Amino acid sequence: MIQFRYLLLLFIIGMTAGGCSRPKVTLEFSLPTELHMAYTINYYNVTPRGGRYIETGVMIQQGKAKSVLPLADEAVISVAAAGKTIYIYAERGDKISLTGESADMFSWKIGGNKINDQWTKWRNDNDDILQSSESGKVNKAVEEYVKKNPDNPLSALLLLYNYNRRENNEGFLKLWAMLKGEAAKEKWITLSGRSDLYSGRPLTPLDTKKSHTFVLKTLANGADTIRTGKTPVTILFWRSNDQKRTEMIDSLRSLRKSHPDSAKYLIVDVCFDPDSINWAMPLIRDSLKGVVRAWMPLGETDSIARLLGVERTPMIIHIDTIVKEVKKK
Repeated sequence: MIQFRYLLLLFIIGMTAGGCSRPKVTLEFSLPTELHMAYTINYYNVTPRGGRYIETGVMIQQGKAKSVLPLADEAVISVAAAGKTIYIYAERGDKISLTGESADMFSWKIGGNKINDQWTKWRNDNDDILQSSESGKVNKAVEEYVKKNPDNPLSALLLLYNYNRRENNEGFLKLWAMLKGEAAKEKWITLSGRSDLYSGRPLTPLDTKKSHTFVLKTLANGADTIRTGKTPVTILFWRSNDQKRTEMIDSLRSLRKSHPDSAKYLIVDVCFDPDSINWAMPLIRDSLKGVVRAWMPLGETDSIARLLGVERTPMIIHIDTIVKEVKKK
């Protein structure tokens, strides 16, 4: 009986210890006491049983907050507010400190590991450029760092998260080809969820000789089923900060007027923004009718996006009834 109780006690202690050591990462904010702000947190948590996209928030009150997030291995976590975003590299068990003397996210010091120290210095050194949101200047700052540090993992992360590939795709590819050593490891691509860089090979195109069925998360119905093959389908993929988004939406509006019967011509727009608010708010302003308004927070890494070969936003894909090819603009 005593032995049984002893074994039971060991079991309980083991279970308690296991609960305390659950895979996680901790974010601790220490900012000016007058700062009261809500921030959105997004990342993809890869586990042995598959990945899970996580979107949550944290409320800074009197400059302080703490957020404990599940993290099985490693991730790049985005923290966003007021149209600005910073990125944090985190490994399982890390305690990440976010400190600063103002609400300027680009001036904050992010701790916890060597990569964050280096990323912090890069942001601080380029604060004015990041504040301007001029993609050409930001790209130039990334370029300078990559050329000086081609074997540093931060070079890969800067290209994946701070470089605007839509602004200069040729420049991106040239810089990507310069990476070597630790910076050239495939794990950085895996963390970013980019579907267009693996082994430098293009994605396998959609088999246009077959009918395909997709289920998309949508605003009106919660989910909608999209079928190709029987009717023409035009799909716009976008993010809220795309410079040509408005023009693209106007194009869908004109297309709907030319083909008013949605049963004979299907039109879909898909938002890649990880923040659901960034997806929903523009839809109210658009007042676009007769179009399936969908959300794909995993962006290019989503299985449907990979099947369709979506490499960037904005992108329009048209699939005809007699399907010969997938056309991209």
